[in-house]
Amino acid sequence: MPIRTNGRHRPKPKATDSHSEIIFAPQRTVQGSKTDLGIDEVIVKLAAAECSPEPEALEFRVLADARIVELVRDSIDPRKVRLLLWKDGEAEIHNSFQHNGKVVIPPRLDASLVEAVRLPAGIAPCDSTPVLFEELWACLSRYVDMAEESLRLMCNFILYTWFQDVLPIAPYLWIIGPYGAGKTSLLALLHCLCRRGIRISDFTPAALYALPGTIRPTLLIDEFEVGGSARGRDLLRLLRTGTTRRSCIPKLQTL
Repeated sequence: MPIRTNGRHRPKPKATDSHSEIIFAPQRTVQGSKTDLGIDEVIVKLAAAECSPEPEALEFRVLADARIVELVRDSIDPRKVRLLLWKDGEAEIHNSFQHNGKVVIPPRLDASLVEAVRLPAGIAPCDSTPVLFEELWACLSRYVDMAEESLRLMCNFILYTWFQDVLPIAPYLWIIGPYGAGKTSLLALLHCLCRRGIRISDFTPAALYALPGTIRPTLLIDEFEVGGSARGRDLLRLLRTGTTRRSCIPKLQTL
């Protein structure tokens, strides 16, 4: 019997088994066409896309081949960061590089953080540690009037910030002095000399949580007074927790 197609009578769809398999029919290829792909080639391309690893973001690491990866500022565009590779006295700066079958890239940082943090733009030769210590001493004593014991402590702290990843604890430097004693000038110098220095003031525990841990900055706090307030005690307790390696502070978010 012929099927009417006036819209009132339509053929019922054939029932299908919910467990039936999907079978790809052989694909026809047009001779001379460069856009048609056989099903086998499609499967190979999809498998390759699924197996390709995601890029790995690094801000610092000593690789298995003894290369050191460090985060630097782009000398052309200061709003961007790049990766410096150093080994045996030779340095290269890349936007990305290959390592163990993965693409390594810099971390994605907020533009305001990149602008606030102090990052080097390259690498230069350096003398021995005693010579570097004397240069730091001369720089600090030129702009800030401090006792020799305080100068020595300050130089040691600056050097520590560049090797903090190999030490079991994080020493804190608390600068105390009357108004107009030069504390702000000293923080400005530390911002220039410490590794990834960043200056903040009038902050809250939420602001500390907001700082991304991937960049591991040297935190320089201006005009920090504990006082007797609950906020001051919370801030001090939070800062003291950071002196111990592998200590964890949970951050809960309300959905």
